[in-house]
Amino acid sequence: MAYKEDLQKLLKEFGTNIGLGDLSLDEDDRCNLFFDEIPVSIELSPDGKYVYMYSYIGDVPLADSEALGLKLLKANYLYLNTNKCSLGLHQVEHKVALICHERMKGLELHDFESALEEFINTAEYWIKNLYAPASTSTAGSEALQGIDAATMKV
Repeated sequence: MAYKEDLQKLLKEFGTNIGLGDLSLDEDDRCNLFFDEIPVSIELSPDGKYVYMYSYIGDVPLADSEALGLKLLKANYLYLNTNKCSLGLHQVEHKVALICHERMKGLELHDFESALEEFINTAEYWIKNLYAPASTSTAGSEALQGIDAATMKV
């Protein structure tokens, strides 16, 4: 894996910075964390060129799964309400997932922290709004754009 050592180093530095000690990838090249009850998995892509960040943010209701699917498709269009992430459905677990990736090449600690912060804020937004009635405005994307670095809660 091309960048496994680089990601290990980033995780170790990040863990030290936030007071968690040495974070590292497990045998599946994954590190699972919680940020204010938001589960976040950090994983190296199979080819080792990307770091994935993903979170299961809700269940797929059987009764209204079609409406939820349409809402996710609309949110994914041009990343309207996803802040460069994608929303998807885990077919086996029947969960909604928020997923993003960053290129490992040249990824520095501050880039990783910024990407993780954006991801957490986006996950928090979707956890709160996943089941809210769909809106025809772009209020969600405006709300996401207004989030600054000071709001990240670890």
